[in-house]
Amino acid sequence: MLKLYYMKFKESENNRMEKVVFMESRQQLSIDRVIRDHDYSMDTKHFHSEYELYYLIKGQRYYFIENETYFVDEGSLVVINKNQVHKTAIYENPYHDRIVLGFPESVIAKVASLSDFHIQSFFQNFYGVIALTKDLQKQVQYLLLSIYKELKNKDSHSFFLVSMYLMEIILIADRIAHSNGPISRGIPVKSEKHNRVNQAASYIKSNYDKKLSLDNIADSQYINKSYLSRIFKEVTGFTVNEYLHICRVTQAKKLLEESDDSVHTIAKKVGFETASYFERIFKKYTEMTPLKHRKKYRNDTGY
Repeated sequence: MLKLYYMKFKESENNRMEKVVFMESRQQLSIDRVIRDHDYSMDTKHFHSEYELYYLIKGQRYYFIENETYFVDEGSLVVINKNQVHKTAIYENPYHDRIVLGFPESVIAKVASLSDFHIQSFFQNFYGVIALTKDLQKQVQYLLLSIYKELKNKDSHSFFLVSMYLMEIILIADRIAHSNGPISRGIPVKSEKHNRVNQAASYIKSNYDKKLSLDNIADSQYINKSYLSRIFKEVTGFTVNEYLHICRVTQAKKLLEESDDSVHTIAKKVGFETASYFERIFKKYTEMTPLKHRKKYRNDTGY
């Protein structure tokens, strides 16, 4: 079992408990363990350019990834690709204890190259929920705690050890993913409500570059727009419009990184009617302008 390192304890007037067991970051890698007993909603702008590993120590959760909702049981590892829409939600009992680790590819690039491991391919192919055996749960928890301890050490060898421990977790996940046969994202939630939301999300992802509105999205699913608006927010944590914007911004980031198209051209390609509106929405979700994103990406990667 993980030893507790309490850094912060909060209890609201409504007796909502939140314990930050540990939290540490270094060189764009961050790790934190938080225990909550209340219905927690992640930040609306929850997609980012770092990879993420989410390990559920105790409790049960729903996890919306891309356009599907999955059930997450304790002892499961959730793999999130960079720039991937994701959000956790309450299952039945709100109590949960989880560790989240976020990092850019550069953190493990050197270690991965030693075994010719393709980081991007792994996260693109095997994102989703991976169930771990009891023995692997203990191993992964030990490795996560070791990462936290080495981040605190800050000596000349600690960050190399961090990358080694992180790579070991990814290799465990990769081994399980390959042993499971056909690619499985986990156990999808199949209630009528979740199915309708998943279908609507899939429609948006496939048609983000077209002129979409709540009305025509609801019409495409043959359901009332007020009902769709309510259940979409309940299941994903996003409004329909927020999800559409995130899909468009995610695709715009790729075009900014991989092409020399103008901002005006990219805005049109991803479904925005004007470049000015595109720039405003892009900055809302990324905290920088499109051109600043392109410049940062090329400076960071040497593109």
